[in-house]
Amino acid sequence: MSPELFETLRTSRKSRKYLREQSVHDWSSLSWQGIGVSHFAEYPPANNLMNDKIHLTSSEWTSILKLNVNYANLRGVPGNCKESNGSSLCRRCTKEIETPSHVLGNCPFNSLLINQRHHNVKHSLTNYLEKIGFTCYEEVHAIDGDGRNRFIDIVAFQKNSSSAFLIDPTIRFETNDHNQAQKVDIEKRTIYESCIPFLKEKYCQSFGDRNFYVKGLLFGSRGTIYKEVKQFFQEFGIELKHLTSIIENIIHNSVAIINHHIYKI
Repeated sequence: MSPELFETLRTSRKSRKYLREQSVHDWSSLSWQGIGVSHFAEYPPANNLMNDKIHLTSSEWTSILKLNVNYANLRGVPGNCKESNGSSLCRRCTKEIETPSHVLGNCPFNSLLINQRHHNVKHSLTNYLEKIGFTCYEEVHAIDGDGRNRFIDIVAFQKNSSSAFLIDPTIRFETNDHNQAQKVDIEKRTIYESCIPFLKEKYCQSFGDRNFYVKGLLFGSRGTIYKEVKQFFQEFGIELKHLTSIIENIIHNSVAIINHHIYKI
């Protein structure tokens, strides 16, 4: 390759990179369509699904594109208040504004599907951990420092180690808060760290004296992976390709939740 051609390609690549970054910046700056968009840049491979539609119907692919810009045919989306006498309240619970965030995370009408989406992620994590030698238990009962009953998504014991982990995956709608994932981890540690004395006693006979650590993992309901989740996979030796599988599952489930909310009679 000649130096001239190399310089042309190098400049072309830099220009395309700049234009992509500028487009993402312009998109994320939009007051409505840009909500949470910045998180899509934290783990770009999670977005490959949009380039390879082999696992999606045309309808699903279109729905995902709409969700990426915070759009669905919902009353609370700007410009939508159709057949509702101008009301933007949820057509199902009538308690909150009917936005994608509400439908995908808070509306009681969709609670079974929202819980199932969460359980799918939990089961996937358990499966990946067990394949690399962890012993895992799901929905583990514990009592916290105030005497309240708690149920922990995953308790994982590392083989040939003095460590054990309380792993709590959470799926939430992406916001503009760049510390969203860290705040979830802090929230989970606040809830579950006081359960550790109970768990030490509960599992001492089976696994010996262990050091327990809480891991709160945030997944985006529109298909984002936060760097903290990527770091968790790398730290635990789980192949990163499994992140894409988890995201595909979340996206499929989120589209199903939207459709259930709008069309279920």
